[in-house]
Amino acid sequence: MPAALAVLLSAATAWAGVGENAGSISAPVLQIPVGARAASLGTAFSAVADDVSTLYYNPAGLTSLHSREASMMFLNGTDLQTTQFFAGATPLPFFTGLSGSGFATIGASFLNTSNGDVVINSLNADGTSAGSREVGAGGDSVLTFGYAERVADTPFETKDSTLHFDHYFGAAGKFVRSTLADSYSAQTWAGDLGYLGRAPELGVSLGASIANLGGSLRYIEDNDPLPLAMRLGAAYQFRMPENHFLQWSTDGQYEYHERLWFISTGVEYKAFKHAALRFGYQLHKELAGLSFGFGLRWRNWGLDYGWNMQDAFGDAHRFSFTFRFGQLAVREREKPRRPFIESVPDQDELPERGDDRPSTYDQPQRPRRRAPDPQGAPGWIY
Repeated sequence: MPAALAVLLSAATAWAGVGENAGSISAPVLQIPVGARAASLGTAFSAVADDVSTLYYNPAGLTSLHSREASMMFLNGTDLQTTQFFAGATPLPFFTGLSGSGFATIGASFLNTSNGDVVINSLNADGTSAGSREVGAGGDSVLTFGYAERVADTPFETKDSTLHFDHYFGAAGKFVRSTLADSYSAQTWAGDLGYLGRAPELGVSLGASIANLGGSLRYIEDNDPLPLAMRLGAAYQFRMPENHFLQWSTDGQYEYHERLWFISTGVEYKAFKHAALRFGYQLHKELAGLSFGFGLRWRNWGLDYGWNMQDAFGDAHRFSFTFRFGQLAVREREKPRRPFIESVPDQDELPERGDDRPSTYDQPQRPRRRAPDPQGAPGWIY
C-alpha cells in the first residue's frame, strides 16, 4: 500500500504545475457525480468501488466486478441541462494480468451533457434589432477506457488463522471534448490512477485515486486546466446476520485548482440481496449536502435511485439501470499464471522404456438405440 500511494502522490505533484490560474477550470462535466448508488452515498465510493461506476471514482475498483456489467444513468437536475452516463466492464477470464496475480478487468464509459439552447439577439449599428436566433448552448462529452488488476497479496499471520490484504491498481485514459454556443470547441486527453486495498476477513477496504491528470481546454486564447481531484477513502462492512449487509464509507477529496476540499460519508443497508437503502452527506461543500437513495435487484437486473439536495440549482434526481451477466467464480479470477518451464530433463534422465506393451482388450460395444416405433410416442421423448 505505501508504494502505491507514493505513486499516486508523485503523479499529482508532477502535474501540480498546471494550476497557474487557480480557481479557473474547464470541463465541469468531470465534477458531476455519476451512478445513482454512488451519488446517494454522498460520493463516498473510492473504497466501496464495486460496480461499473467505479471507473469514474477509482479505476482500481474494476477488479471487484465478477461478472460482465452494463449500466446507464440519467440525471434530472436543472431545466436546461441534461446528463447521460453509459458504462460497461468485463473481467478477463483468460488473462491473469501483467503481474500474474489475476483479477484483470477492462471497462469503458461515455459521459455526455447538453446545456440546452440559448437565444442570441443581434443589433444593427444604430442600435435597432437585427433579429434573433436560437443556438445550442454547448455541452461536454467524455470517453473513458480503463484497466485494473491485482498486483500483490500480503498475508498476515494471526494466532488462529492467516489474514490476507489484497492490493489492486487501475488506470484510465479519457478523451474530453467541449463545445460552446455551437461556435467554439476544444478537446484534450487526460488520465486517472487508482489504488484499492481489501482485507476480506476484516471487512475493511481502502481506496485512493487521482482524477483528470494532465490536459487543458483552449477555446480562443487561454488554456484552462481540467479539474484535478485527489480522493482518499475507507469502508467497513459490519458483521450482520445472514441475508443482511451493512457498510459504512467515507471519502476525503481535494480539488487542486479550486483549492477546495470536502468530506463525504455514506451508509448502505441491504436485505436479502434484493433491496438496499442508502444515506449520505457531504461536509464543507456549498452545492451539496444530504443525499438519499435506494436500490432494487431482480435476477440480473438492477434499478438504483439517488437524490441529492443542492442549494443553488435545485434537487438532483439520478436513475441508474444495470444489467449483469456472465458471472465468474472468484477462484477462476485469482488463478495464478502457470509457471514457465525453461528446460526439460536430459534424455538419459528419463526412465527407460521397456519393450512390453500394454495388452489390448476388446472394448464392449454400446447398444444401439432402437429407433422409435412410428406408431408409438414421438421421437423427442426418447
